[in-house]
Amino acid sequence: MWLRVLCTGFLTAGLAMLLLWVKIVGPRPAADSEDKVLARYGIKLLGYFGVTSLFFLAAAICALLIIRQTRRAFREEMRENFDELIDGTLQDHARKE
Repeated sequence: MWLRVLCTGFLTAGLAMLLLWVKIVGPRPAADSEDKVLARYGIKLLGYFGVTSLFFLAAAICALLIIRQTRRAFREEMRENFDELIDGTLQDHARKE
């Protein structure tokens, strides 16, 4: 359950970051601005891209963990169903004899 909450949270945060990028990063400085201003903007944009990428990467990892858990649960349930089928078949054959 907590994996689903984490996955949803990371995905929502990533989408919010994408939608609000203009507010977070701000407008691009003019091309004739000082190098320090352009460098500061570039670092801010790179950091923003990195954080947004990490949110989506974390959401993908959580989704893979959810898939692994679900596959394991299905495999266990399949094994239990198979064991019940074998037991039922053996009981049916024992009654016929």
